[in-house]
Amino acid sequence: MPNTKNQTFRIKIIDDLLTRNKWVKTTRIKEVIESKLIETVSLRTIQKDIDDMKNDTRLGYNAPIIYNKGRGAFCYEDEDYTIKNFSLRPEEITALQFYAECLQAFSGYKLFDSFSSGIKKVIDGVQVRNRIKTSTNPKTILQTDSLITPVGHEYLEILVHAIDDKLKTEITYRQYGSNETQKRILIPLFLKEYRNRWYLLSQRLDNKELRTYALDRIKTVNVTDETLTGGYDFKPDEYFEHSFGITTPDSPIETIVLRFSTAESAYITSLPIHPTQTIVKRTAKYVTISIRVMLSYEVYDFILSKTPEVKVMAPAKVAKAIAEKLKKAADFYKN
Repeated sequence: MPNTKNQTFRIKIIDDLLTRNKWVKTTRIKEVIESKLIETVSLRTIQKDIDDMKNDTRLGYNAPIIYNKGRGAFCYEDEDYTIKNFSLRPEEITALQFYAECLQAFSGYKLFDSFSSGIKKVIDGVQVRNRIKTSTNPKTILQTDSLITPVGHEYLEILVHAIDDKLKTEITYRQYGSNETQKRILIPLFLKEYRNRWYLLSQRLDNKELRTYALDRIKTVNVTDETLTGGYDFKPDEYFEHSFGITTPDSPIETIVLRFSTAESAYITSLPIHPTQTIVKRTAKYVTISIRVMLSYEVYDFILSKTPEVKVMAPAKVAKAIAEKLKKAADFYKN
């Protein structure tokens, strides 16, 4: 097979060597390529591969490879660079765009929206990177969010299957702050993502209660072949209508009135904090909104996160609870 047809494999080997080593000599690259591909390759071919990685617009790598004459070796000027991050070719981008458009057919399902959005981010990332000069460190121009994939996401597929087929499921679960695991037999009902964590809502078979389990606290999942009928008629839109986050406490719905400072008002009005949000009053100094939710940990957590740009106007019990938490925090800093 001609060497030109093996360029893709040679480039991957070169990239791997440059990623793993600070400096790599051409003779070392030649040695590894010949060992892995079991073929002879010339130094001239390797030099052409490196030039293509740097300059070939069809490949689109724009690899920041530099050569040090004193060392007689190559390296990536950007130590975090690898073609694994930016290896999409035009035809591959076209294919991704096609898949993204296909997913738009499922636009009513937010899960598919996330996939198509993710594909778009990949495409945008490749195109943006290709516009940056080889000599420029991308970190000096932009930075993206770094999200750690939470533990437990590997259970999503099997739990979706269990929910869809109403299958009896057994899990072992360890609560936050506990070192002991507990076994639960349940009917999975719904999966919900909140703040980059996935949660399973289910009905326990022993006491028929609705319970929420964080997937990152689930240790094992065993889905049986037993179909359960006559279970809880779970309607997520109704269940979460007045929740703030993942928690839905057994408590009455409250009208919470919050006053935000000018500094925060633009964010609150452009991106409502809850579907029930309405603007009560707007002035040059503040904006007052109301939401109708059940009081939960997430409600208090949100209000505290916006301090000191927010004031609870009603109900009085919420204002008092927030004031007590702030006093406790202030006392904590005094000691």
